[in-house]
Amino acid sequence: MAVLPGQIEQIGSLLLNARITCAQPPHLIETFSVIESQIENRLTAAIGTACWVFAGVFSTLVFADRWTSLGLRFPDLWYASRNFHVLMCVGLYVAGWLALRNSGESEQNDTAAPMFDSLTLYTRRDCELCDKALDILRHFGDQLPTIRIVDIDHDPELLSRHRDWIPVVEIDGRVYFRGIVNPVLLERMIRAQQDRQQTEALTPHAPEQVEE
Repeated sequence: MAVLPGQIEQIGSLLLNARITCAQPPHLIETFSVIESQIENRLTAAIGTACWVFAGVFSTLVFADRWTSLGLRFPDLWYASRNFHVLMCVGLYVAGWLALRNSGESEQNDTAAPMFDSLTLYTRRDCELCDKALDILRHFGDQLPTIRIVDIDHDPELLSRHRDWIPVVEIDGRVYFRGIVNPVLLERMIRAQQDRQQTEALTPHAPEQVEE
């Protein structure tokens, strides 16, 4: 039985999606590093908040001890370390501020950096699947670059190439989705690219050889 060119392209698209699916580890393994980072950020934020709360309580006790006539009786250790109380309060406030700042910066770095350089969505007029694809892409807007939307009806070459496969998603010059955008596969691509960039950032670059 003869295979039409359109069927060959459809088979190629299915194999591409299957390769993306099989090339990545299971979803739980992929997201483990992300979850671990989120837990670390929340723990750091909780430590910072606890430092500020403790500093506030400690400052209130210092004020009550030194500048009021309430006649409160504190343990002997309190009076033994009385010369350091103000310094301890300042240290707690500074530690809390640093922890909260580091937590916020880390969270922004995890979620706000685009993982790719370019993203193009090929569409046509009155295309319901195109609208759904755009909604899915916008859902991952923090990890994706600005979406370039191209209506192929205005370009005969693009119309001939993508007529039967709209919507088509092209990332960094390579087509990854045709007809439908799978959010699970898209998320796996983003996580894989994120892991790849982190690995490259941690890998020392070989020094350039200078020709004599």
